[in-house]
Amino acid sequence: GKLVGDTLRSLGIRAGWLAINAYLTYQTYLISQGYEQQQSWLQWPSKFFTILNAYSFSQELLLFGLMSYAVFEFSRNPVLLDAIQEIAGKAELPALEVKPMKVVDGLKVFNTLQELNKKLQDMELEPSPLDTLGSMLTLQRNSDLDAESAPNLDTAAKIFNRYDVNNDQFLDSEELNMMLRDSGLKLEDAEVEEAVKILDAKNNDGRIDFKEFVAFWANRLRRPETKETQQQRLQTNE
Repeated sequence: GKLVGDTLRSLGIRAGWLAINAYLTYQTYLISQGYEQQQSWLQWPSKFFTILNAYSFSQELLLFGLMSYAVFEFSRNPVLLDAIQEIAGKAELPALEVKPMKVVDGLKVFNTLQELNKKLQDMELEPSPLDTLGSMLTLQRNSDLDAESAPNLDTAAKIFNRYDVNNDQFLDSEELNMMLRDSGLKLEDAEVEEAVKILDAKNNDGRIDFKEFVAFWANRLRRPETKETQQQRLQTNE
């Protein structure tokens, strides 16, 4: 969609920056070599700029590779692409901030959320009057949700309420971390905060409301189908 197109344009811009950066690195290297042969003191500042440009080039090259991977692997996941775009930021010269590791961390968090989604879908809930009442109240507060927009909304509401410990109709980082631990998954505190940012896609208030949880529950963050999985699904439906 539009976000994928914007991301591809961003990749095109990054490719242009890479070419410029590579040219500048090569030119500063040639200049430093010339000054070195002349035994001029100017060789030291030119060598410094060569190293600076080379470091900047390596940063942007890694970012370009990571962004290309994100577009290819998660092209149907606007939440992730938007989050990764924000983490990566705009191409710049010189690129001194170590952004590639931030993008790697973002991809790690997203893959963990994918695994969490699968485990929640497979979770077996024991019948509980309290869970039933809580889910009814949550669904009433969010009556504008279309039942067809997500499967098993009632189950989603029960799981949401089970981890909404303080009953404020939001999941904060501690409550999300509890959900992860109960599912056998582990993230560092900073990664849990990043997971909240990824899921908190509607209002960016630092908490996950039920509508945002439903978007996650509906598996809108799923990876695109391959031809093989698409054929398997079609054969199953037949």
